[in-house]
Amino acid sequence: AGGAVKAAEMAVKEVDALQDAKTLASRQRDYTSARAISAQVVTARAEAISSAKQALIAVTAEEAIAAQSEDFEAAETLRDTGIAIEATLRMMAAAASADSQRGTRQSS
Repeated sequence: AGGAVKAAEMAVKEVDALQDAKTLASRQRDYTSARAISAQVVTARAEAISSAKQALIAVTAEEAIAAQSEDFEAAETLRDTGIAIEATLRMMAAAASADSQRGTRQSS
């Protein structure tokens, strides 16, 4: 699960970096760049959500194995990791929904 969690963390960091770049472009009134970066954010967020889902599956499986092996400390750590991943997924899904609604309003 460690590799899947690291991949998800990197994907989320990429979304954050793109969001920062979009904000900077907007502040500099470079709206063409901001729109282009916004499209990259949508793609990166979709990839991050997919990566986080894979990490959650891996962590949940390892948690079950640890619990079966009566390694309760590892199971608890993995459960906490799973909870953090779920929170990240909810946050990214809410942001994606907000972007989608913003896009719908702008195109109408």
